[in-house]
Amino acid sequence: MMTIPVIPASGAVSPGEMDRVLTWCAHERFTGLLTFESSVGEVSLPMRGGALDLGLDPSLVEVAESLRRAPAGRYTLTEALPPLEGASAMHPLRREGRLGPATFADLLRWCEDVALTGTVHLSVTRPEARSHVFSFVRGGLASVELESWSERDLSEVFALDEGVFVVRLTSRFGATTPSQMPPADDARARRDDLRAVRLGLEGILRKRDAASSGRWRCGSADAAPVARPSLAPVPPESAVVVYVLDPASLAARKAPPSDRTERLDAIVLPAPARPAWIAACVLGFLCVVAAGFGIAAGVDLLRS
Repeated sequence: MMTIPVIPASGAVSPGEMDRVLTWCAHERFTGLLTFESSVGEVSLPMRGGALDLGLDPSLVEVAESLRRAPAGRYTLTEALPPLEGASAMHPLRREGRLGPATFADLLRWCEDVALTGTVHLSVTRPEARSHVFSFVRGGLASVELESWSERDLSEVFALDEGVFVVRLTSRFGATTPSQMPPADDARARRDDLRAVRLGLEGILRKRDAASSGRWRCGSADAAPVARPSLAPVPPESAVVVYVLDPASLAARKAPPSDRTERLDAIVLPAPARPAWIAACVLGFLCVVAAGFGIAAGVDLLRS
């Protein structure tokens, strides 16, 4: 396998060296913006999965060819996920939103199109609250973590069209984004409760494609297709590791204490009445009743 030298996020290049930068982008399936500044001006190339995003501008092919013959200058690689319908873009390395009418399988196909290296978090509330994590490496599915689901139910996860998702791109250059990872006491943080199962990648992809509605695919019917990279991406492994959380271990685990737990003052109850006081009260009541009867009898006697 040919080894491609690692390049920094920005740097100076000599005449003709931009071809080396384009080769690296194709090999790493870079998604973002490639900017080149020289004495003749500035050029910006949007890239998607290591290729030119021709859906935005078909003339970019000529621009890319001119870069290969460009004079000395300086390049900058800015990582950024492309827009996603219905998703917010508060950070260039993150997209979040809700499913529907697209399915979760459509979201995973979009991650493959943009050659995601990072994670996809899905939180659902029906039929029960669940949180799942899918990891990608250069657009290839690397691992799956299912909370309280069996690996047999993976197709049901793909078909979900309700839930909140967060897509996070792992920067190759050390850029950071506000954390969207689950809290430290989450079940996925305890790998001893997760059971690993290796499933065939081809079977998983068939389930994903069967649940896809065709939305969120790269480009549109009347748009120019995205140019494929000159170097073929590294083929994914033939198997994917699926981590399944055992529901029994989840139910048996006690919830750890949390700093967000409301602290309540101790409730002070009144002291219970003592038996002697109760007896005195009852005796006093009987005496009052007897005295009342005695006074009433005396009054009747005087009247007679």
